[in-house]
Amino acid sequence: MAAAFPPRRNCALAGPGLVRGASDAGGPQIPEAMQLAAARAIAPLVAEPTAQAIGPSVFDERVALTVAAAVAALA
Repeated sequence: MAAAFPPRRNCALAGPGLVRGASDAGGPQIPEAMQLAAARAIAPLVAEPTAQAIGPSVFDERVALTVAAAVAALA
């Protein structure tokens, strides 16, 4: 069921951190490089990925801060 709505899950995971990181860095846009940085920042937050859990929970408070830091580093 986790993959039932993958685009929504991706937005819920990456969106807040992407916007925060770009905003903190004063970036007027979110280019593909920032999106890739967000994905790379999210990946290690799951210690042991399985078919049912390939990403962290949308309620994991580490995600937004981790993504924001990675995105801001690029701007």
